[in-house]
Amino acid sequence: MPLLEGSPRGRSGAPDWSVDGIGWPHREHSRFYRNGDHIWHLQRLGKGPIAFLIHGTGASTHSWEGLLPLLAERFDVITLDLPNHGFTLSAPGFKPNLPNVAGAVGNLLRELKVDPELVIGHSAGAAIAIALADDDHARLKQLVSINGALRPFDGAMRIVAPAAARLLSFGGLAASALSRSARSERRVEKLLLDTGSKPPPSSVRNYAKLMTKKQHVSGTLKMMAHWDLSDIEAACRRLSAPIMFIAGNQDKAVPPEAAAEMARIACKAEHVSLSGLGHLAHEENPQKIARIIVEAFARA
Repeated sequence: MPLLEGSPRGRSGAPDWSVDGIGWPHREHSRFYRNGDHIWHLQRLGKGPIAFLIHGTGASTHSWEGLLPLLAERFDVITLDLPNHGFTLSAPGFKPNLPNVAGAVGNLLRELKVDPELVIGHSAGAAIAIALADDDHARLKQLVSINGALRPFDGAMRIVAPAAARLLSFGGLAASALSRSARSERRVEKLLLDTGSKPPPSSVRNYAKLMTKKQHVSGTLKMMAHWDLSDIEAACRRLSAPIMFIAGNQDKAVPPEAAAEMARIACKAEHVSLSGLGHLAHEENPQKIARIIVEAFARA
C-alpha cells in the first residue's frame, strides 16, 4: 500500500492539509496512505504495544490531542481520520455504515500489518472498536469505550433520526448550510458545551475549522444516516477480550447509564463513571483517562 509523499490534493469543500493542516495537533506525526476507496490521514507515535484510537462522529485525530502523547509514553499509538472526516478522502459512492467503516479500517490495519493489543473508541468510535474486535484480532488484550454511542435509537427515533439525516444530506444542501453556519467559533463552542463538556480552546478551534468544510459536515451527516447499531449487543456478548466502559456522568450526548447497561451485557467488562466530565471526557481530562487506560491494560 503506497505511502503518499506529502498530502493529497483535496476535492472542493474538503479540508486542505497545506492550509487547514497548518498547526494541526501532532502534524509532524501525520502520514497519508492510499488504500482501496480511501486516502487515509493517519498519525503514529510512541513505542511499545500497539494502541489504536478511533474518534467519534464529527471529530478527527485532533480529538486525541491531549491523550495521544500520554499514551505514547507506554504504547505505539496509531490514530486516523474516519472516512470523509477530517483529512481522509473517500470515494463518493462509499456508504458509511458500521460494517463498511469497520471493514475499511480493518483492511487498512491489515495492509499496514498492524494488529493492536489495545483499541480505544470514543462515541461512535466505540462501536467501530467492538466491530473490529468481533472480526478476530488475535493480539487484542483490552478494549476501551469512552462515552460509547452503543444504543440504537428508541421508538419513533429509530425511523425519524436516520430518515432526517438522509434528507438533510441529500444533494449536500445541509452540508453547505451547516458549514456556513459554523463559521463562528462561539457557535461551535456552544454546540460542544451542549454535550456536557468544556473542551480546551485548541479543540474548539479545530472543530470549528472542520465544521466550515462541506466534506467533513457531509461525511458526518451521511455516517449518522447509515448508522445501525441493531447488532452491537450481540457483538458485545461475543467479545473474548475484556472491555472497559468509561462514561462521564455529565454526558448530555449519550446517557451515562448506557455504559453500565452495556457492561452488564459483555462477558468481561468493567464500568467506570467519571464525575464532572461530559461526552468529550478524554479532551477535558486526558491525564485521568490515560491513567485509567494504562491501569486497565496492565491488568489485562
